[in-house]
Amino acid sequence: MTGAGSFILAVAVIFFSPACAARDDCAVGSLHDILATAQEMILLIAAFTIGWHLIGPFLGFVTRQSRAITICATPRDPHARAMQAQGSEEQGTAPTESVTATGRAFVDAQRQEPRAFPPGRPDVAVDRWIAEGTSQPDAKLHADVFEACVQLGDFDSAHRLARHTAWRVPEGAKGPSQVLALARWLARRQDMEAAEKCMQQVRQTGHAVDLRTMKSMIIVCARVGRMDLGTALFQQLAADKLKPDFATYSAMIRGLCNIGQVEDALAYVEIMRRDAIRLDAMLFDVLLEGCVHQNNYRGAERLLAQMQEVGIQPSNATLAACIRLYSSRGELKRAMSMFEDMSREYHLQPNAYVYGALVAACIRCGKPEMALSTHEQMVADGCSPSARIYELLLQCCIQLGWTAKAVELLDAALGLRVAEGPASRSVPRTQAFIDPKVVEDLLLLLARRKQASSLGVPLLKRLEEADFELPERAAGLAAAAEAEQAERLVETARCGRRRDFDQWRNFEVTA
Repeated sequence: MTGAGSFILAVAVIFFSPACAARDDCAVGSLHDILATAQEMILLIAAFTIGWHLIGPFLGFVTRQSRAITICATPRDPHARAMQAQGSEEQGTAPTESVTATGRAFVDAQRQEPRAFPPGRPDVAVDRWIAEGTSQPDAKLHADVFEACVQLGDFDSAHRLARHTAWRVPEGAKGPSQVLALARWLARRQDMEAAEKCMQQVRQTGHAVDLRTMKSMIIVCARVGRMDLGTALFQQLAADKLKPDFATYSAMIRGLCNIGQVEDALAYVEIMRRDAIRLDAMLFDVLLEGCVHQNNYRGAERLLAQMQEVGIQPSNATLAACIRLYSSRGELKRAMSMFEDMSREYHLQPNAYVYGALVAACIRCGKPEMALSTHEQMVADGCSPSARIYELLLQCCIQLGWTAKAVELLDAALGLRVAEGPASRSVPRTQAFIDPKVVEDLLLLLARRKQASSLGVPLLKRLEEADFELPERAAGLAAAAEAEQAERLVETARCGRRRDFDQWRNFEVTA
């Protein structure tokens, strides 16, 4: 039953039912009763329509699944299906309509063409050719099977067929394009050797490889680090008189930056400018990151000038890359001025990534006070420091012997104690993963500084309550605290005796 017929039937049923009910309930109808009946009728019609639209797709899904189960239950081999149909007829049983039709269609196709395949199942022909060892099947049927595999998305069968026929290109006008489609599928699976064979066979037949296939190959080469092959493919574009687009250039630049060949990546930037292809901000950031890792100061300066020339808005990634670049050369003041100038000029709101780069720059340049002040500004701006930033600050404080500040930072990193103040309330309390070795170094420093009872033991209790994995050497901190307490008592008693002795020695006899 169609949706329109169901809707008309529902309207008729729902229209007459409230009318009969209204005649039974009220002897004389009124306008109020008619409106109430109409309202109920509209609501019932809407409910029925919505229910039909919700249940209809489910019923269609159940029907399709039952048909799929029936098809999957039939034998895959057409010969077996034909034999099943024939056996059912001999036994006097009524075979299913689909099996009988499939078997008869296959038998008729076999009579007309010995190498035919059932509709929608080109993999049957591929399996038979591989089983029989037929390396050179009929050219027409080979082209039809290959085309069916590509159109149905069965690239696995197309790949098996291509290997079995020694990568032969199917005959016809669509043969090269179908082999190139297989090459793109193989490239996505990172089977570069098989994809290259497909492209070579297409070229040997006198056809050219299209830009889509070359671009797919270059992108995969950049992703897996095969930039030697990617460079050769890019050079082949010029030989084939194909013009690379932005995605192709971007893949080459990113791939070269990933393997550390920043100078070659900058050369592709010049080619893009020559071809009037504009770089975007993300590609500039990738190049700046590459310059930072290679300490290429001149390349970074040239990129910043090009960004300003073409009017590209810098991002937080750009700012963080500039901070790391200048701080690696010991120019902390320039990094700080770059942080302030770019934030003010381009209205950037620095995030945790930028603040983390600035904190690391201050520590690298030997400015721990500036690093701690930057961390406080970071928390005040609502940014959560990463575990790496906390570890850098903790190691710096441990090296300088700032035990109280180190304990405060550890509490903030692990969320052991919530700090007071409006700035701390704006930052969500998240527990960072701190290396237990850093915590162990802090506890040992507290024991050596004789601060085990004042700072170490309370910290140890907070760590146990937070289920932190305590180092093995932390167990001796309690004993160190007891020894420290006993030593303090002895020192107090010694000081008292010395004070009494000094008072007795300075006693003056008065007349």
